[in-house]
Amino acid sequence: AVLGRLSSFCGPASNPATRTDAQALSAQVILRCCAIEAQKANGTSMRQASTFMVRASQQLGQAQIDDGIKTKHPSYMVTVSGLSLWRQLFLHPCFDPRTILFPPKELGQSRPLQWLASLLADQELYKRFYNALEDAETAISGQTKNDFVVRKAKQIREEADRRAAIVRALAGSTLLLVLRRMMLDGRGIPWLPGSRHGSVRAAFMSIASVFKTAAPTMDPPFVKSTPPDVLLYAAELIHLLLHQVPRDALTPFRLLDDAAQAIHALPRPSRAPVAVPGLDAVDEQEVFAANFMEALLSLNLTLPPDPKTKHAPAALEAGGNVALGWDSALAEMAKAAGVTSGTADAVAVTTVGIRNGDGESGGHSHGAGRVRASAVPPEVLQLLAQSSECLKWNAAMMLYVLGVDLAVVCQDGFQRCLSKWRQRKEQAKMLVSIDILNRSKQTLEGLI
Repeated sequence: AVLGRLSSFCGPASNPATRTDAQALSAQVILRCCAIEAQKANGTSMRQASTFMVRASQQLGQAQIDDGIKTKHPSYMVTVSGLSLWRQLFLHPCFDPRTILFPPKELGQSRPLQWLASLLADQELYKRFYNALEDAETAISGQTKNDFVVRKAKQIREEADRRAAIVRALAGSTLLLVLRRMMLDGRGIPWLPGSRHGSVRAAFMSIASVFKTAAPTMDPPFVKSTPPDVLLYAAELIHLLLHQVPRDALTPFRLLDDAAQAIHALPRPSRAPVAVPGLDAVDEQEVFAANFMEALLSLNLTLPPDPKTKHAPAALEAGGNVALGWDSALAEMAKAAGVTSGTADAVAVTTVGIRNGDGESGGHSHGAGRVRASAVPPEVLQLLAQSSECLKWNAAMMLYVLGVDLAVVCQDGFQRCLSKWRQRKEQAKMLVSIDILNRSKQTLEGLI
């Protein structure tokens, strides 16, 4: 009965404020169940608390999918608040994310992981936020969308793009954070079998989908290319999936002041990459290698970069020290687990609020529309504050790091692609792919 009532409050039939508060209540219930487990209560109580916690998390994840993925008018406030709650849960010292992210077989797929991966991979999220903002503006002003002046339509479009960027970056950061959390204690990640959500194959396929521009399913009938900030998170996520060891989890990618120069000195991982399901067959390797190269070239940079050129426009702005999917709490957990690395000191993560006007409408901040303070970590806000040039070069750097891995786990696929590119005389793809293959040999020498 309690779970049913919580589910109804979290569902799309409730207003945004109710859904946000119901999500917070669900998170508190999950933490209470976690506390019962930590107290080592009698066996029956522990089993009941564990079962309730898993079911509550599954229902919360399903409600978030219904509200954010399956609707054409998602609530920005509810989405960001939900992401923030999961992030807080994943960082709680007494909480083991494995308990709720990998449910028993009878409960099916992992709804929280499905929601997080789907948000990152949603290439039409900006359209759906545009629809939500347009409807809100229509309700407030009494005008129809045909009555909007060009300036108002432009404001709504820019706000929709901004919201989509924040949500996708926050989803990517949260996914990275929870993967690192599970890797740091050395117990590994208990991926579900097969291809259902919660399996490593499903995670890889969702993340890898951002490298290929999706076919449109909504008006207008086109989809924007994947922005460099999303490519950054996707490449780091796949790199982490290929290096599921504590030491590499403790070394997050940090934005570089001159990433173009750093491409000539790629970091060396602690071990060779290990292929994951989704890259088993040569055909799968070929498709992913081709999509990877398209994503890299879509940045429209001169690759490989000239080692003698100083790319000054790529300098960091707004604070500078930005690590992807990292939190100072992870450093403390790593120390407790005895994991050490040569990485720099952990980044401080005192969260900051979102500016006024982040309500459900484009230029109004009513009580039900405000996103709570501390919802978005500085990492995301600082990342999105960087110049386009900086983000592009850092995305290229991270894709080169991933390319070093793919030269090993997708070797046959790369060779097939190279053969086709030679036949088609696609010189740019040939030049960059050969450069990546050569750098891979240098970087991984002695590991393979």
